[in-house]
Amino acid sequence: MLALAIALAVGCIFTLFWLRTLKRVPLVFVPDPGPRQPLRDRVSVIIPMLNEESNVDGVLAAVRAQTHPDLEVIAVNDRSSDGTAAKLAEWQARWPELRVVTIAHHPEEWSGKTYPMFRGVEVATGEWFLFLDADIRLAPESVAGTAGACASRGWDALGILGKLQLGPFWERVLQVDLAALYLMVIAETPHAMMCGHYMLVRRTVYEAVGGWAMVYDEMQDDVALPRLLSEHGFLPRMRVWLDSHTVAAYRDLPDLWRATRRMIAGSTGFDPVYSSLPALIGLAAHIGPWVVLIVGILWNWWTSREGAVLMALAATWIILALASYLRIVKILGAQTALAFTRPIGDVLAFLVQADAGFRAALGGLTWRGTAFARRRGFPERPEDVEEIVSFYAAAPAKGATHAWVERMWTETERLRFLFSVLDHQPMAASIFLRVQPGVTNRHAVRLTASHWKQIQQGLAERGVPRSGLWAFGFLSYGSLLSQLGMWSHAWLRAAAKHYGVHVSFAELSPEAQRKVRAAAFLALEQQNRPWFSATPPDRRPATAKEHALASVSRVSSATQQ
Repeated sequence: MLALAIALAVGCIFTLFWLRTLKRVPLVFVPDPGPRQPLRDRVSVIIPMLNEESNVDGVLAAVRAQTHPDLEVIAVNDRSSDGTAAKLAEWQARWPELRVVTIAHHPEEWSGKTYPMFRGVEVATGEWFLFLDADIRLAPESVAGTAGACASRGWDALGILGKLQLGPFWERVLQVDLAALYLMVIAETPHAMMCGHYMLVRRTVYEAVGGWAMVYDEMQDDVALPRLLSEHGFLPRMRVWLDSHTVAAYRDLPDLWRATRRMIAGSTGFDPVYSSLPALIGLAAHIGPWVVLIVGILWNWWTSREGAVLMALAATWIILALASYLRIVKILGAQTALAFTRPIGDVLAFLVQADAGFRAALGGLTWRGTAFARRRGFPERPEDVEEIVSFYAAAPAKGATHAWVERMWTETERLRFLFSVLDHQPMAASIFLRVQPGVTNRHAVRLTASHWKQIQQGLAERGVPRSGLWAFGFLSYGSLLSQLGMWSHAWLRAAAKHYGVHVSFAELSPEAQRKVRAAAFLALEQQNRPWFSATPPDRRPATAKEHALASVSRVSSATQQ
C-alpha cells in the first residue's frame, strides 16, 4: 500500500504542475488588437485533395471569402477516383484565378500528404505558404489574422487548431479525450508539433530548411515539419484559435479510430514500445485512481488509516484531473458536460493506443488507400554498448541511483552550452527536461535486451558478476529521480554555474540565437531522437533531398512515357 500511496501522491503533484502549465503556456492564439496596416504579402494557400468531392465546394468557398488582399489558391488533386476532378473543373470555370495541380502517380517513397504539398509549393509564388486540409472551413478573417500576426511578430511558422465539429456521443467523448492529450503534448513541448489541418510557414524559412523533400517519407507531416524547422533553429508555434476555422468531424467512430491509430503509430516511427507507451500511461494515470477509489469503497478500505489515505489521494487526483480536463474542454470550446465523460474517454483512448502499439508491432497499416510502414529502425553507435557496460559495472559499487545520476551529468556535460538558453528557449528545455532522460532510459534497456551476451562478457572482463547485469532494473527509478531533479530551475542554474556558462542568450543577434537553437536541438536529437520523431539521426540532409527529388523524377519520366 505504501508504494501505491507514493504513486498516487506523485500523480497529484504532477497534475498540479499540469494545471499550472495550462495557465502558463500560451495555448490560445490572440490576433493583433486594434486597427493596423493589413499585411500585403501574398499568401499561397495549398490544399491537397484525395477523394474530397464532398469537401471541394465548402473549402474553396471559404478560402475565396477571405479578407486577405493577396491570396493565391492552389488545389492539388492527388489521384482522386471520385468526382473531385470534375468539381475542381467547375470551380476553375467560375474562378479563373484558382490553380489546379493534378497528380496521376504518387512516388512510392513519399508518405501521406507530403508529395501533393510539395507539388503545390512548386507552382506557388507567395511569401507565405498555408497548407490546409480539404475538410476545413475558414472564417473570413482567418488568413489575415494568422499571416498578419506572424509577420508583425516575426514568427517563422504557425499551426492553428480550430473548433472541432463533434459527431455523435462516442465520437465526442473520444475526440475530446484525444484532443486533451494533444494539448498536453503541445503544452509540454510547445515547438514540437503543429496542426496538420492548418500550417502557415514563411517561404524563406521553408526554402532554408529544404521543405517537404527533407521529410518525404514521414507519415506525420504536422510532426515532421516543425521538427525540421527546429533542427535549423527556427521556431514553429502551435495555438488554438476557435474563431479561425471549423474542422469537420470524422465520418464515424471507426474512421476516427483508424485516423488516431495512424497518427500514434506514425508519430512514434512504428515503434511498439513508444506506440504502446501512451496507452500504459493513460491506464495507470487516468483509470488507476478510479479503480483504487471503487475497490476501496467495495472493500471498506476507509476503515483503516492506510486505506483511508489511499482513497483520499485517489479522490484528490480525480478532482485535480477533472479540473485540468475542464480547462481543456473550455479551450477547445466543447460542451462542459464532456469533462465528466473523461473515464469513458480514457478507456477508449487506451484501447485505440493499444491497437496502435499492436499495429506498430506488425509493422504497418493502411489509411485512405495509402500503405504505411516503419521505414528505418533506431540506429546504434558502436560505443553505445560499451557505455551501457560501463554504467552497469559502476552500478553495484556506487548504487544504481548514483550511477544513473552521474550518467545524466555526463549527458549534461556534452550539452553544457544548452544551459545558456534554457530559460529563453521552451522547446530545448522541454525536450531536455522531459524527454531526454526517458529516451536515454529506453535506449539503454533496448540495448541491454539486444546485446545481452555482449554486455555479460564485458562485465565479466571487468570482474563484475552476472548478477550485476540486473542493475538495469533500477534504471527507471534513477530516471525518475533525474527528471524530478531537472524540473527544478534552481538545479538548472546551479548546473549552469557549475559548468561556467554565463552567456546571455538575449544579448545574441537573431542569427546567433537561431544557430544556438539549431545546435542545441541537433545535439539532443543526435544522441537520442525524441519520441515525437520517427526519423533516426543517420539522415543526411543532402542525401535525403537528393533521394526525394530522384523519386519525383522517376515518376515524372514514367508519366511522360
